Amino acid sequence: MIEALIALRIEPSGLFAWLLRQDGEAAWHTMLDLAQGKHVRSYYVLDDSADEAAYAEAVAALDRRAKDSLAAHLSNEVLTEKWIGCAETHPALADQISAAEYPIQMWLFRYEAGQRERDEALIRRIVSRRSA
Repeated sequence: MIEALIALRIEPSGLFAWLLRQDGEAAWHTMLDLAQGKHVRSYYVLDDSADEAAYAEAVAALDRRAKDSLAAHLSNEVLTEKWIGCAETHPALADQISAAEYPIQMWLFRYEAGQRERDEALIRRIVSRRSA
């Protein structure tokens, strides 16, 4: 479901902020699973194989956008605070947080200056091309 919402261009930052506000075990497991995966959004469907390269670039841009938002929401401070709060009451979640902390910091994407704007322009171009 998270992948579908990101594909529909729901702002990932708002989506991850909402999941954090839910503060439920399922919401946390979902975010941690996404954070530890290679791609947040990794598939696409084409009507015309000639568009494959452009769509692959747009999917990569959506993935970078989602990873950037997820990294911003799952900071070391947020993870540590949640781990402290659930270490005794939800040990499985605390274990997943512990296991996820290093991989999250190692692979989650952070935008460089100007890259967010380039990705947004790319996504808009592909969406408008599909709408035409």
